[in-house]
Amino acid sequence: MSFEAFEIILTPIEQAIRQSPCLEEIAREIPMRFPALRPDTEEISEGNVRWFVSETECGLFQVGVYSDSVSVVRFLMRFAYSNPRSVYVPFCACASELMEVYRFALHVGAEVPSDKITDTEDLCSLILPLMDYNRAFWQSDMQTTEEIALRPGDAVARFLPAVLAR
Repeated sequence: MSFEAFEIILTPIEQAIRQSPCLEEIAREIPMRFPALRPDTEEISEGNVRWFVSETECGLFQVGVYSDSVSVVRFLMRFAYSNPRSVYVPFCACASELMEVYRFALHVGAEVPSDKITDTEDLCSLILPLMDYNRAFWQSDMQTTEEIALRPGDAVARFLPAVLAR
């Protein structure tokens, strides 16, 4: 987890790996299956990551689709802590839908006791306290409670210089 953004990784449930579509197929499907996501033309793609963004009055979050060294497709989802807290609902809903459609499991990291989460009904209740906890750290470190829908890199560029200047 980075200091400026909440991040989760979605990976195929082991039985679904053989049936998973390839990276290019999923990248083509995303805008059709998930109308709230559009290609993110502002995010610079590194390697084989294809970025999509959801930007609404609730906030902004990104979904990166990539494949690892053995061509297993994964999703990286993230939002900057500068976003309004209202971004949590569409973020969790999108994660749940991606998990159901592609038969993926959620990996959050050491902060969540379960190594993999496959039950989409419990998803938001499991990660909501972690989102709030990390967001409070961000606000404390950046000495702000301002809420603005930004990408993670843009949030750092906007808030970090003011903190360093103090």
